[in-house]
Amino acid sequence: MPKIDFKSTAIGALSVAVVALGVNAIGARNNDALLSQIKAEIRNEVSAGVSQSIKDNPKLLVDTIQGYMQAEQDRQARDRDQQAVERKAEIAKADGLPFIGNPEGAVQIVYFFDANCVYCKRMDPVLKQVVAENPDVKVIHREIPILTETSRLAAQIGNVVWQFHPDRYAELHDRFLAHEGALTEESIEDYLTLVLGSENSETVLARAKNPQDDSVHRANDRIKGNLRLASDAGVTGTPFLYVVQGDGIVRGAGENAHEQVTSLVRKGRESAR
Repeated sequence: MPKIDFKSTAIGALSVAVVALGVNAIGARNNDALLSQIKAEIRNEVSAGVSQSIKDNPKLLVDTIQGYMQAEQDRQARDRDQQAVERKAEIAKADGLPFIGNPEGAVQIVYFFDANCVYCKRMDPVLKQVVAENPDVKVIHREIPILTETSRLAAQIGNVVWQFHPDRYAELHDRFLAHEGALTEESIEDYLTLVLGSENSETVLARAKNPQDDSVHRANDRIKGNLRLASDAGVTGTPFLYVVQGDGIVRGAGENAHEQVTSLVRKGRESAR
C-alpha cells in the first residue's frame, strides 16, 4: 500500500531550510530567533510537500487513513482475544451447561450465540458438521440473548428443556437456529410442541412463565452469567467460539468457517495430547 513519505519530505525540507539560512547561521548557533525561523521553514516545506503529494495522488491519503484504521482494528482484536484467553478458566467451566457432541470430548468448543443471530444461523450447521466429523468434540452452549425479547425467551425455554428433557434439547436448538428470520413467541411454542409433544411442552411453558419456578431461576442465572462472562472476555458479538485446547478463537461466521473451526479442532487435539 503506497504511503506519504513524511520522513523524506521532512529531510528535504530541512535541507532547503539549512541552505537558505546557512549564511546567517554562521556564528549564530545559539540564536533562538534563527532556530525558530528554521523550524518554521521546515514546517512550511513539509506542509507544502504533503499537500502537493495529496494533490498529485489523492488516493495516498485514503490509503494512509485506511491503513491506520486497519492497524487499529487489528490491535483492538488482539486485545479482545487476549481478554478471552485471560478468562479461559471461566469460559471452560461447563457445569450444568447445555452441550452437543461427546460428553467426554477431548476437544471442547465453547459457543456463544443468540438464537436470532443471522451469523449464528450460518455457524450452527458448521458446528453440527464438525461434531459429526470429529467424535472427540464437545460443543458447550453459552447462550447470550442480546438481540430481541424472543432471544431471551428462546434462551429461557432452551435452558428449562435442558434441565428436564436433555435428550430433546439438541433438536429444539436446531429448530430455533434453522428458523428463517426472527423467532416469535408463537414459533417458539410451536417448535417446543413439535419436539416435546403437547403435554410436556405445556409443562415447560408453564414453568417458563412462572418467575417463581426454580428451573426458571436457574435458567436466568445461567443467562446472566453468560452475559457477564461475554462482557468480561471481550465477546463483542455472536457467534463467538473458543476452542479450550489451544486457545483457538473464531469471531463471526465467514465463508471459510468450516475450515477455520476444523483447523482449530486439529490444533486443539494436538495440544491436548
